[in-house]
Amino acid sequence: MTDPTVVPHNALSGRRVSLSASESDDLGRLGLSEWHCRLVIAELGRALMLAGATVMYGGRLGADTYTEILIDEAQRFGGRRRTLELAVPESEYAKLSTNQLREADARLGEFGRLILIRASGEPESINAFDRRPVALVDDALALTAARTYVADTSDARVLVGGRLTGYAGREPGVIEEARLTAERSKPVLAAAGYGGAAAAVSNALEFGGATDWQPSSFPAHADDADVVSALGRLRAAVVDSDGPEVDHELLRILTVSHRPADIASTVVRILYATLPRA
Repeated sequence: MTDPTVVPHNALSGRRVSLSASESDDLGRLGLSEWHCRLVIAELGRALMLAGATVMYGGRLGADTYTEILIDEAQRFGGRRRTLELAVPESEYAKLSTNQLREADARLGEFGRLILIRASGEPESINAFDRRPVALVDDALALTAARTYVADTSDARVLVGGRLTGYAGREPGVIEEARLTAERSKPVLAAAGYGGAAAAVSNALEFGGATDWQPSSFPAHADDADVVSALGRLRAAVVDSDGPEVDHELLRILTVSHRPADIASTVVRILYATLPRA
């Protein structure tokens, strides 16, 4: 038995790691709840921040969201450096007033940054943005624009859960985010233990190789035609990429674990081993 690799302090200094996460339809039959998803997002955010990385996230603003969880972790563990960047699509920020956006930006203080991404793909300033009525914003186009911005500006992506039905956009968001990252030959890591899109990605790309723990027809809706098509585009992107090889045993842990601490520490170890030093 080999000793675990101990990563040094600030192992991911200068790195930007994007998180893709939402609840999945598989939590109940795994004996989990949405609360468990919140725990793993908090643990992942904290571990990445403590390792020196900047966490990027593209979720909704507001109370009781995963965004708030990451803001709380950044306030507690971010110190005086920037540890959190929130890339908000126009389909989301067009619903909010300028004062609401300024308040959200002020909450981030020194440890974070709010980035508004137009549906056309360009970032714009809170103080001088061209507000369009929500009805005129194409949700799918806006979401893809924000996801593309994050894929362009981050070094790796971590997936947890994710909807395979009832999603907004052209395809399941977590799968689209994984594909955009893979197309740029950057690492994609999927925590399959919470089901949903992350498990579909893990299975489709044969991460870790361990699926004997999974219940039948897992994850739910992975056989839907639109999901199968999205996974096919993702597989093609991975085949065409020249992304780094990842330790098989560490991938296996991500494939089977439900424990937030194990998932978070494994992600940090993989990224330290695969990403070039900043």
